[in-house]
Amino acid sequence: MSRLLLQPIYAVLYLTLQAALFGQMVVFGVAIPQLYLMFLIMLPLQISLGFSLLIAFFYGLSYDLLTQTAATGVGSFAAVFLIAFRELWIQISIPKIYYNTRQDLELQQLPMNQFLIYMIPLLFFHQLTYYWVDSFGMEGFGMVILKSFAGTVYTGILSLILLVLFYTGRKS
Repeated sequence: MSRLLLQPIYAVLYLTLQAALFGQMVVFGVAIPQLYLMFLIMLPLQISLGFSLLIAFFYGLSYDLLTQTAATGVGSFAAVFLIAFRELWIQISIPKIYYNTRQDLELQQLPMNQFLIYMIPLLFFHQLTYYWVDSFGMEGFGMVILKSFAGTVYTGILSLILLVLFYTGRKS
């Protein structure tokens, strides 16, 4: 089955696991793993930017509804920002030796070190956006940075474990 056809299944699976399991794994009230972001980070690049932004909006809205943050829409906002930033970050972080055109790039085929260079800043950018918008301004900016950093490290470690276990096509 084509990976594009599997995307809705992945989306539901990531959101369900996030709501049922990962959302409960809070460390010290600061670090919250947000593994549902792996769906957006791994979203195939064959999907147009406009459609990717639309997917991100509804995916973030679904996250908001599952976590009862729908009134604020923070998840939707941060998910759309993540996809918009992802486009620029791909051009900056992934050397052209891995692809000829954007549509040729297969994120699953990147070497692990190159994938981490791609993934970690995206996680941090999302976390920073999410907690900054959630705090409604510069008040408590130190806590925003702490939560963003802790959440990025926690999510990054769990994502790395997930990648090693389930994405078998990855090079070392």
